[in-house]
This record gives sequence, C-alpha cells and structure tokens, in this order.
Amino acid sequence: MVVRRKVIVKKYLKSQIKRKFPYFVSAYHEYRNKQHYRDFKIKRSPFGFDFIGAPAMQNGTFEPEETQVIISELKKCDVFVDVGANVGYFVCLARNLDKKTVAIEPLSDNLNYLLENLHINDWRDVEVYPMGVASSPGFADLFGGSTAASLLSGWAGSSELWKRTIALSTLDILIGNRFDEKQLMIKVDVEGAELEVIKGSTNTLKMNPSPVWLMEICLTEHYPQGINPNFKAVFDAFWGHGYSAYSVEANERIVTSEDVDRWLRQGYRDFGYVSFLFKK
Repeated sequence: MVVRRKVIVKKYLKSQIKRKFPYFVSAYHEYRNKQHYRDFKIKRSPFGFDFIGAPAMQNGTFEPEETQVIISELKKCDVFVDVGANVGYFVCLARNLDKKTVAIEPLSDNLNYLLENLHINDWRDVEVYPMGVASSPGFADLFGGSTAASLLSGWAGSSELWKRTIALSTLDILIGNRFDEKQLMIKVDVEGAELEVIKGSTNTLKMNPSPVWLMEICLTEHYPQGINPNFKAVFDAFWGHGYSAYSVEANERIVTSEDVDRWLRQGYRDFGYVSFLFKK
C-alpha cells in the first residue's frame, strides 16, 4: 500500500512539473540528449571516413540494407540529398564517394555532430541546411530529439513539452533548378512527415532524369494514433508521377497498390519493413 501511494505521488508530482514548468522539462530532455553523444570519440569507419557517432555508424553496421542501396544507387547518381541527415552518416558515405552532397537537418544537437563529422574529414563543399522540409516554407514545432525528432506531436511516445521551433522550407526551393540534367538520389527520413515533404516536391518529382528516392515510411511504428493516416497517400503520390516502389528490406521486392491496401486492412506488412525505394 505504501509503495502504491509513493507511485501515485510520484506520478502526480511529475504531472505538476510538466504542467507548470514546460521549459524545464524541455531543457532536461535536451540535456539528456546531449549526454547521449558526450562520450563518442572519432573513429575510422570501414567505409574509409572518420566519424563521431553511434557505434553502429562507426563500425559500418548501421542500417545495412539502406547503406548497400545507397552505395549501389550512388554509382549511377551525381548528387545525394539527405533530408533528415541526423549526425551525417549517409552524408559522409556519399561525400566519401565523391558525390555532390546536400544535407538537411533541423535539430541543433544532430547538426553540431554533422558539421563536426564534415570538419574532421575536411569536407567543406557539402551544402548544409539547418531546417526542416515541409509542404511550404515557414516554421513549426519539432518534438522529441536524437533519431526520433518529429514534426508530429507524440511521435515515438515523446512528450509534447519537449519541443523547439524550427525553420521550414521545401525541396523545390532548396533544390530549385541547380541540378538540372543531373541524376539525384534523395534520402528522406523525417519521422512521419513524409507526405508533407512530397507535397513540397512537385517540381523535384518531375525532374529529368527522375530522382531515385529512399524513404522511411512507417505503417504503425511510432504513430501516436496507432496507424499512419498518410501511408497510402505517400505511395499514391509516387505512383501518380510514374515511379515504381520497392521494399528495401525485402531485397527490393516490388510493392504494389494491392500490397499497400492489404497492409492497411490487416495492420501490418507481410514483407519488408519501413524503408522503400522509389524510382523509374
């Protein structure tokens, strides 16, 4: 009984702190997020570049399927655009392959590590944009932190009080017509805001040659309401522009409209996971 009372009191105190001191709560989460990276040291990646970040990134085992797809596709591409670049693992991978590289990352802690990773490799020609990507320019709240920062409140169970205001732009604005007749590969990892990115990429989708897109699209993972309400719409947007969809984690198995409809009905994927490749 005493233990139960202590639990109730603890929950009450936490709720009061969150309600009365939201900035304190946000500052605490930011501090804890920085502590996560504090002890990382420079290490040479097996891919040939120096890197500061999570052990899986340093030893080359981070997201192996996505890594191999990027390496394979970049052999045929001129420019790599990373939307949601985090601390710069894929940015460094592309730049180390001598590709023109554009990094877009709104979270300041991630951005600091991304810039440091570029600095220690003396890559001063990478374009870095400290902002989010959406359907139109402006600003918005970014919730959570680390690898799960999202424009969606409650994403991955993060507190709605852990947030900061960020600038927004669109891919059409950031890319413009600077890379006309260049083959682009665009990686998008924006934690639930994929449809907003697509809505701001009308001209980019129509580029010739057509960009190759690698996009993380969750079905039920991390969504506060249980299922992604825009899951089908993202695929429809690509199909509407003549792209084909492939599941990266299922050996690039083609994904059809019937597959997506079935996944939505049953509430789970029966092949693959969250990463999809879109190309013509």
